[in-house]
Amino acid sequence: MPTGQQILEAQDRHPGIPSSGTTAGVAVVGGTTTGIANYLVGANRRAVVSVDVQAQVTTALAAGQGGAVHVKVGVVPNQTISQRYIPVASPVGTQQFLHFDGLIVGAGETVTAEVVCDPGAGALGAFGLIHGVEYDA
Repeated sequence: MPTGQQILEAQDRHPGIPSSGTTAGVAVVGGTTTGIANYLVGANRRAVVSVDVQAQVTTALAAGQGGAVHVKVGVVPNQTISQRYIPVASPVGTQQFLHFDGLIVGAGETVTAEVVCDPGAGALGAFGLIHGVEYDA
């Protein structure tokens, strides 16, 4: 039997639908990092998830504002697996979007979508979601 079918069959074992995050704008001020969405896989479970995270410069002085969006994973979510940058000195309205699909994570692992706002007087507006299917390992 092909490996792809085995994964789909595994998802039929007590499936759950995890969802975390916000579609409302979250303010991320200069010099801070904010977790927009977090998901922890339960004991004896696995999951296939998708992650969306977006940031937009909402406030900037004449010098502009920069930042980044990250997706991290791990037992302690310290491994950045994907990121996109908002260039330093970007004007209001500059945005960055990151979509990561089909991320397979195991028991005890955390997936985090976060937004980093570079030091400065500006701010970013952010939103993010983590969603997918969790099943018995």
